[in-house]
Amino acid sequence: ADDATGIPTDTTLVFTFDETVYSATGDITIHRSDNGTVVEAIPATSGQVTGSGTATITVNPTVELLTAGAGDTQLLAAGTNYYINIDPGAFQDSLGNAYAGIANTTSLNFTSADPGAPQLLSTTPADDATGIPTDTNIVLVFDEPVYPATGEVTIYRSDDGTVVEAIPVTGGQVTGDGTTTITVNPTVGLFTAGAGDTQLLAAGTSYYVNVTPGAFQDSLGNPYAGITNSTSLNFTSADPGAPLLVSSTPADDATGVAVNTDLVFTFDEPVYPATGEITIHRSEDETVVGTTAVTSWRV
Repeated sequence: ADDATGIPTDTTLVFTFDETVYSATGDITIHRSDNGTVVEAIPATSGQVTGSGTATITVNPTVELLTAGAGDTQLLAAGTNYYINIDPGAFQDSLGNAYAGIANTTSLNFTSADPGAPQLLSTTPADDATGIPTDTNIVLVFDEPVYPATGEVTIYRSDDGTVVEAIPVTGGQVTGDGTTTITVNPTVGLFTAGAGDTQLLAAGTSYYVNVTPGAFQDSLGNPYAGITNSTSLNFTSADPGAPLLVSSTPADDATGVAVNTDLVFTFDEPVYPATGEITIHRSEDETVVGTTAVTSWRV
């Protein structure tokens, strides 16, 4: 209705006439009240307009109009004032009598609803999830489109609170600006399991995620409250099990191997020296040719 407030951004426009009308020639145009910018001009004969031949005409703005947008005049933003114009003659009755239309800024205007501060609906990984692959992206799903502002998404180790990585929300590792889904891509280094290395997302380790309050905001500048504790979003990465030897140099059964060839062992995941030795035997009698501790400088 004229001067209505709190209108959802996905509301369709409905016009009720005193008699049956038919679509003719002209547009239904949505303007921003603050500057008169045209948000969308919808031809009366288009598929977005239904009800021709009845007394009730329904206008469906495009999908884009259903999404709140920050600083984008092509989106029906939450908490914004709009007015509607209808071209004279855009509708007419069965005798060809034309509807006079609406050509001013005051006859039909409304204010879209402000949904309030963005709310976090779900995350990947989910809170308390276990067995999470170390190459998993962090995905935050909100109840309305959000935009990066100022702050970071920070990954911590749960055991000692060490910062694994602090990711600025305005950096290239954060995508989804202007949508309800924000994806955070930790650095390549985080995709590698690491033992005793606070800069690596180690396998079989517990982590928690914090988001700076105000790091994201909606189209009206309402800030997301953030996550500032160690319990709201925590997870445990997967332990892939014992390392497996994928290949070696020299390869098994290789011949003609140069006497100065280094031994190279390739595993299916990063490995770290622990306790033990690498021993070379003569095949004919199993005599030990050489022994090297895995913690020595030679390894």
